[in-house]
Amino acid sequence: MRRLVLALTLAAAPLGALAAQEWNSDAALALARRAIERRDRTASDTMLRDYKAQAHGFLFFLGQFGEGLSEPPRLVKADQLELEVYWKAPQLSKQRIVGWRDRAELPTDINYHRDHLGIVQNNFGRVVRLGEGDEVRDVPHPLAPGGTELYDFALGDTVTLTLPQRAVRVVALRVRPKTSTSRGSSGRCSSMSNRPISCAWPSISPPTPTSTPSSRM
Repeated sequence: MRRLVLALTLAAAPLGALAAQEWNSDAALALARRAIERRDRTASDTMLRDYKAQAHGFLFFLGQFGEGLSEPPRLVKADQLELEVYWKAPQLSKQRIVGWRDRAELPTDINYHRDHLGIVQNNFGRVVRLGEGDEVRDVPHPLAPGGTELYDFALGDTVTLTLPQRAVRVVALRVRPKTSTSRGSSGRCSSMSNRPISCAWPSISPPTPTSTPSSRM
């Protein structure tokens, strides 16, 4: 028996640590509402007309083998990519792969969805979509308007980054769906003063409780 998974670089907390958090405290909900407001304001910024950027990253494909999936995940294939990224208001975007090399550690015929080979330029918008909709579709973003009605929030670790001119305080905000049968994501968002909100999700529930993830990437 085996299971194949696509590995993203995420920061996942142990389930025990998550259970010990104080969910939906006044401070956590206040930070979540501030993050939702800031994220919505950034999305509606009319001062940004266009941009061009370079992106460099890695994609890892892991396989878990053994009876009962008892063995730890093993690296099947690793890809390194270099991209040219373009964006123009209101919603025009393009990404061009200018460099790509890969190495297979085990036999595989993996064929990635195209959105695994680039970056997310719209911060996922109000819903999360991965694998061109085959893997994740129509999952509400925790920091979209109305997110506090769908998700629980808890304060996590706080780190202060000391820079030459100033110090930046980074607060982790943990997220989970309010009910186990709801479509949603579990993970952590980071809030920094005057900076965009970033999120990492160790798990995203499927669109419906009966759906099966696609084996095609």
